[in-house]
Amino acid sequence: MERTKLIKCCYYVLGIIFLGFGITLTLISNLGAGGWDVLIQNLSNITSITVGKCLWSVAIILLLISGVILKKIPDIKVLAVSWITGIVIDISYYIILKNLIINSLYLRGIILILGLLCIALGCSMMFVTNLPKNHTETLVFSIVDKFGYSYKTIKIFLDSLALFIAIGIGIFLKDFSNLGVGTFISSFFMGYLIDRFLPVTKKIFIFLQENFI
Repeated sequence: MERTKLIKCCYYVLGIIFLGFGITLTLISNLGAGGWDVLIQNLSNITSITVGKCLWSVAIILLLISGVILKKIPDIKVLAVSWITGIVIDISYYIILKNLIINSLYLRGIILILGLLCIALGCSMMFVTNLPKNHTETLVFSIVDKFGYSYKTIKIFLDSLALFIAIGIGIFLKDFSNLGVGTFISSFFMGYLIDRFLPVTKKIFIFLQENFI
């Protein structure tokens, strides 16, 4: 039983790491990041607070909204997920990849694709463990559970809403460098990518449980 929990936790944390690193890759590609990621980067540019810490602030707000929708006390463990994600982003964004300069559009495209795939993979790995989701997914599922809409519909709606808010901040900053093709893909196809990864990550998770217990 203890080994089962350990495998589940390790798989879950690895998913969080993939998620955080994927966000960083989309941000440094300069070809457009997801709506929520553009939002936290723009908030970071306004406040001079790190991207990871801005993510924590947004996480608290979304968690409170989820609690109001479901009319129950929010799961505080979600904040731990966002805290780890923020740390991964700050380490990879400000330390590991800080001095990385990419002039080639081809390489930037590869980095963007890798980032999007890492985000989808990380989210799907977290989902199959049935452990707390990150703050954005917690809000998505709270609306799905409350009103019965499909996951993909709510995912696209909220990602698009975050994008519109981010664009508003971008207008204020007069900076749209973090918007691009990656933003479009993230806003309208990330739900689809996660859905495609779910069967694979579930099979891997089951395999690990059956062969390493």
